[in-house]
Amino acid sequence: MLKGGKMNQSFELRNSLWRNAVLFALCLGLFVPGLLLQMWQIWYGLILFGGGTILFGYRTFDRRVKVVIDERGIQDFRSRKYGLVPWGDVASFEFTNVKGNYYLYYFPRDPSKFHQPSSKVGKWLDKKIKFRVQVSLQNMSVDIGGLSMFMKKMIAAHSSVQLPVNQVSA
Repeated sequence: MLKGGKMNQSFELRNSLWRNAVLFALCLGLFVPGLLLQMWQIWYGLILFGGGTILFGYRTFDRRVKVVIDERGIQDFRSRKYGLVPWGDVASFEFTNVKGNYYLYYFPRDPSKFHQPSSKVGKWLDKKIKFRVQVSLQNMSVDIGGLSMFMKKMIAAHSSVQLPVNQVSA
């Protein structure tokens, strides 16, 4: 809940129907003629496009929610490693674009809750590199601008530290 009112906005991230459907149709269009011709020289293509047909066909018709970002926090159902991460545990975030694929990185306030390196090299790397949690937004329908504004508001609302009020005697 934000100061001054409720924030009932929720972002449910799913596989993009049209992106996966296009890739599914492309793979199917290249797989079926090769299967009908059954040429020995194209078995590698059949394996590649047959696998793509299965993958993108599954992703096209799989309409389950992958990531939920709402007033409670961030929950990535694909990786059950962290569960629900409340906004109080998120210090900041950033979006990156790598070859047209977006990724959401969020930085926890206390990295030891999320990552405990066991080796000396891991502990040294933790001191040198700021730990972040990655959420892949590849082939998902996402309004990056709206999501960014929502996350900024939620982090700001949950990061305010309540300082004790000093009583002054007269």
